[in-house]
Amino acid sequence: MLLKTYSQHIAGLIPPGTPAGLTRLFDNPLQLFFARPPLSSAFAQVTNGQVLLAHLLQGARIGLMSALHSIFLFNVGIMALSLILNLFLRDATRHK
Repeated sequence: MLLKTYSQHIAGLIPPGTPAGLTRLFDNPLQLFFARPPLSSAFAQVTNGQVLLAHLLQGARIGLMSALHSIFLFNVGIMALSLILNLFLRDATRHK
């Protein structure tokens, strides 16, 4: 769920003319921030590469935050459902 949401967000930020090798660097957000020096040198070869890199890194941050937010909301729903079911179980055991 995390990678799917992240990929959907980042795919819209990558311009059509970006080389495929550079777009593959953004496939895994967990390795993205550890590979910062190679990213800077790779994007230096592209026209307006540093601006594009800054834009993509900001988009990656927003994509990760959005994905984590979605996961959090999903888990809140599961916990609320569990709480409600737990309350019914306690009520059922009191009546026996």
